[in-house]
Amino acid sequence: MTTQTASVECPNCSARSFETDNYCAGCGRPLGSTAKIARDFAVGVAQEIGKTGRTIMKSEGGKKIAAGAALGAAVAAAVPFFTLGTGAVLGASVAAYRRYKVKR
Repeated sequence: MTTQTASVECPNCSARSFETDNYCAGCGRPLGSTAKIARDFAVGVAQEIGKTGRTIMKSEGGKKIAAGAALGAAVAAAVPFFTLGTGAVLGASVAAYRRYKVKR
């Protein structure tokens, strides 16, 4: 017997349901088309982010900003009150500022 794992999140109540379910196990709302639209949207966004990232990484400035993000995430891993995402954003911001600041 094969076991399924819940892989669809209900947009109404956030309960997890099986991808093959037509209705939410938590609230009973229909899942079919909404879940497919959300999944297709997420896949499209992920593909677009990948394309954008590859384009950015072809530039010298993009590489420096990515390095700043990685450094910020590494520092955040050691500092208990920052998340990796926060550290990455702060690191990328500092790198971008240093790269593109306007001299007065």
